Amino acid sequence: MKKCFFLFFILLISKTFSEIIEIKNISEISEYLLKADLVVFDLDNTIMENSQQLGSDQWFDYQINLNQKNGLNYQAALSKTLLQWYEIQAITKVNLVEKEVKRIIDLLQNKKIHLMGLTARNYDLAFSTIKQLDSLNIDFQKTSLSKKNIINDEIYYRNGILFANGINKGQVLKNFFSKIKFDPRSIVFC
Repeated sequence: MKKCFFLFFILLISKTFSEIIEIKNISEISEYLLKADLVVFDLDNTIMENSQQLGSDQWFDYQINLNQKNGLNYQAALSKTLLQWYEIQAITKVNLVEKEVKRIIDLLQNKKIHLMGLTARNYDLAFSTIKQLDSLNIDFQKTSLSKKNIINDEIYYRNGILFANGINKGQVLKNFFSKIKFDPRSIVFC
């Protein structure tokens, strides 16, 4: 599992300070929740992972390297690998990365804590991603910040999931907060 971080923002004389606390597994999140305005979950390798190696992050890196060894430049190797990856994601089954993930998401949603998903995935994978999460009975819309889907040049937000489309997730999140006029004091990011 990827590391989870607690970000606590304090605005003081127009400067932003943050406290970053690293936790090693999802069950350690509970002690930070009372301080959080929002819990943001990365999807790949935090919430879910492919049930097979085909289409995994490791497979992706291997394919890019293989395509480069076969004479493609990096950009061409990336494009070829992405096309294959999209096809795989459309049909692949996923598993929870940790058994506790679903229980903790349910617990947070029962306590009405705002949750959302955040992924580097492209917009083209929105429906496949939502289908994969549905197969795990995870629905970020239950306590999302916005019940409306927001789709424009800078933001693709659907069913409580923000798709970064390969752009810096922090910038995409900032744009989203600006659009919905949300000014968090603290965020737990897993």
